[in-house]
Amino acid sequence: MKKLKMLASILLILVLCLGIYPTTSQAAEGEGYKITITNTEGKENHTYKAYQIFTGTVATEGEGETKQYVLSNIFWGNDILDRNANNELPEETISAIKAELGAKYNNCLIAENFADVLATMKEADNSEELIKFVDVIYNNVLNVDGGTELTYNEATQKYEGTVSETGYYVIIDVNSATGDIKEEDVFSKYILQVVGDVDVNSKSDMPNLTKTLGNKRDENGVLTSNVNEKVNTAIIDESKPVFFKLESKIPRMDGYSSYNFVITDTLGEGFDLNTEDLTVKIVDKTEANPDAEPPVVLAEDVVLTKDVDYTISTSDKTVLTITFNNFIDKKQYAGKYVVVDYQALLNENAKRGSEPNVNSAILTYSNDPHSNSQGKTKPQETKTFTINFVLTKVNQNYLGQTDKKDETGKRLGLLPGATFGLWEKGTEDDETKKIELGPTNENGEIRIPGMGSGTYILKEIKQPDGYNLLTTPIEFSINATYDEATGNIRWSIPDITDAETGKDIRDKLTKFAVLSIGEEQVDLEVGNVKGIILPSTGGIGTVIFTVVGIGIMAGSATLAFGTNKKKRK
Repeated sequence: MKKLKMLASILLILVLCLGIYPTTSQAAEGEGYKITITNTEGKENHTYKAYQIFTGTVATEGEGETKQYVLSNIFWGNDILDRNANNELPEETISAIKAELGAKYNNCLIAENFADVLATMKEADNSEELIKFVDVIYNNVLNVDGGTELTYNEATQKYEGTVSETGYYVIIDVNSATGDIKEEDVFSKYILQVVGDVDVNSKSDMPNLTKTLGNKRDENGVLTSNVNEKVNTAIIDESKPVFFKLESKIPRMDGYSSYNFVITDTLGEGFDLNTEDLTVKIVDKTEANPDAEPPVVLAEDVVLTKDVDYTISTSDKTVLTITFNNFIDKKQYAGKYVVVDYQALLNENAKRGSEPNVNSAILTYSNDPHSNSQGKTKPQETKTFTINFVLTKVNQNYLGQTDKKDETGKRLGLLPGATFGLWEKGTEDDETKKIELGPTNENGEIRIPGMGSGTYILKEIKQPDGYNLLTTPIEFSINATYDEATGNIRWSIPDITDAETGKDIRDKLTKFAVLSIGEEQVDLEVGNVKGIILPSTGGIGTVIFTVVGIGIMAGSATLAFGTNKKKRK
């Protein structure tokens, strides 16, 4: 018995479907039989080969619409090695094959016996047994250097080829472009009965992975981002996490005895990962239709259990790995989705300005039932942007006048000791949504290491000593425009200059605030007015009382003088 050469670049691919009959009438004698493969999921860079494992003669059953073509007088096919003059395999080869296949094949002596056993199997119930048969044939007696090529037809976007004889065929997927298989490809095993022209609908099922993010997540798990589903801007604050969602459609796992399914999500060093609130569910994303017959009703989400259905591992708080245990047990949910929700916080290492904080996730999965081969999805990236924010508190007389400095070069009018509350617009009546800022330092500053786009409400909570409290909230906006070409953000604020004169319009926000923006920083200056100085003993109060006293005395003297004058008259 010759042992097959195992080619690393060749993997079995296509349908396990005994009993597929011609989609058109039987081809005329000598014309051969056309095999067409559809639903190949864009695999135009691949070449398929059809290998004959059984040959036979065509017989018919029934008439008219019930007429069927079947194979009889079955022998080992032209692409099977070690055949003798009678197209049969040596006894030692048969024994080796039966030893691997199991008890069902104990009484098999010739090719027809093996075909009879296969014919008793139904694809849905016995796919694993059919795959096992293909494995054994592939690894022991298939001539992988033979076969009939099925090539890609640009016009029909299908793979097409013609085999010269009837029989049972195995189809192998060979990457003709590079000599190897792409990481993201997936493979299955197929036996195809050819007794006429056939059109095969490929059943290869490749898992996918999508990653989205947002600034908010509602009670239904729906994310809202302030840019798009892959890009957002965020505030660096413990109360403002970035929410992430990973989704993958559960593939068909027919023929697999086990199935690897691992999600690896790599966050940038600017994030602190939070796994405490991580959830994993199986979700039905089909459209509910109560008018259908029977009505389509969405199934309840299946909540998976940590350390039972999956395990979590992290590395340096930046790499999240979710490994699904015994994922083959989830094959009943094929077509539904695995959905992972988690959150992370931006930290002091986050990039600011136009550069993104990139996260990238991949899914590693089983892609070949006859080996431990694994595929990987293309990386799914999301980007989070943030910009520095500096609030400066100044005496109202020095608002916007950064050029006025004392002899040491320090700006005049800076006010320490002020505290503020910051809200996203629309939440300012909710104290739980407040971000507390302050107090301002000796330079009158409060620095936030990151802000996102949006409209904000700023309220002064405590004013600097000797100054009046601002009672009017300050509303301001920060805009972010994503550039698809560069992958970066352009930050801006609403115009604060007069379009005609080019002069500052300080009351664009209020008369107490000026907003400006640079490449990596937003600056908001807030002014305060000094309070009225109340009188005190020994001060201006004494002067007031003295003046008033003199006034009273003068008035008395005038009155007395007038009275005396009347008397003299």
